[in-house]
Amino acid sequence: MLLALAGCKQEPSFDERFDAAQKTLEAKAKAIDQELSVAASEGSAVAAGESGSPATGE
Repeated sequence: MLLALAGCKQEPSFDERFDAAQKTLEAKAKAIDQELSVAASEGSAVAAGESGSPATGE
């Protein structure tokens, strides 16, 4: 009987689920910010080296 009860686990509370979701979203937001930062720095390096018309890139 004790073994059966030991196997049962309570579901996480609202606060526990909220905290887990918040951590996941914060990690995703940081990753997106980093990607945008890298893309912006690469884009500005490419733009600085371009010659010709900025509209066509020629």
